[in-house]
Amino acid sequence: MSTDQAATRQNLDRMHQGLAAFYEQVAATIDRLGERDPLAAFELATIHQAVLRRFHGQEEARTSRLRARQAARIRDREALSLAGLADRIGVSKSRADQLVNLAKAPQEQVEATP
Repeated sequence: MSTDQAATRQNLDRMHQGLAAFYEQVAATIDRLGERDPLAAFELATIHQAVLRRFHGQEEARTSRLRARQAARIRDREALSLAGLADRIGVSKSRADQLVNLAKAPQEQVEATP
């Protein structure tokens, strides 16, 4: 494993731990509020859920595009067919095709896709 790989894995672990801790902190705060004012806590929990959904959707789209770019790079660097790429990265041929097409798509088109 390269130094960059190890550092990136550590950063991903730290990000996950930080997000999990932050989520727990927010949830605990809302829960404490619920002991005094359940309606206000419910409203905040609803907002919290909406924020998480929006964030997850945005990050999922960016991460999907990042993953697609890497799949296309593997295909190009190793001069693989779609079937070869699918085998190399452990997905179906149709999924490999989707990834390659996503990597080629203009950013605006990807953001507009539901």
